[in-house]
Amino acid sequence: MTIDSLPPYSSAAQAFIERATAAARGWKVIGSNQHEVDGEPMYLYVHDVDSSFTWMARVNFDGFMAAAAKTREDGDEVQATVAAHLGLVIAELVEKRAQVPTPRNTAAMDALISGDLSAGLPGLFQLTTLQAGASSMVFEDGLLSVGGHFVLLRYCTPQNVHLRTLVLPPEVAGGKGIMDTDTLTQALSSIIQFDQQHLRELGV
Repeated sequence: MTIDSLPPYSSAAQAFIERATAAARGWKVIGSNQHEVDGEPMYLYVHDVDSSFTWMARVNFDGFMAAAAKTREDGDEVQATVAAHLGLVIAELVEKRAQVPTPRNTAAMDALISGDLSAGLPGLFQLTTLQAGASSMVFEDGLLSVGGHFVLLRYCTPQNVHLRTLVLPPEVAGGKGIMDTDTLTQALSSIIQFDQQHLRELGV
């Protein structure tokens, strides 16, 4: 049997590989749904600038684009609601993550990340996907592709919360897959430095 004739990995096997890869690249894996690794991947990173806390997820590329396009079509009012809700979820996660970890606190963070769509409560990465609908970069031809990286930064000022989004190509990870923590740290540092120099409205 040749490599080309081998059957594809099952969803469960793919999920295991993703967890192992993420752990090897410096990420702490707190949850994994084997069905979320079906299809072609892309990667989401949510970074809170004040606390330097970061969360990462692998999502289905086609599902991400479809959800982002729907939010884009829904217009400014829906996008503002999504942004406000996302900002609050990140703030709650930052608050809980800064506390001494307890089973109750960990469960609360897991609930904020995973959400409960049946109760109308999208989680962190579902909201991040919807927030992508407000990003013009997502829809520029050839800019975001399979294996790419969508980054969201949360800046806080005394008056406002700013959500800054951008797209990075697959090559930034040095190959296919999740960015390792060192590569992401360097990318975030460059982005924040640029924002300090050119986007004064963010208050950084």
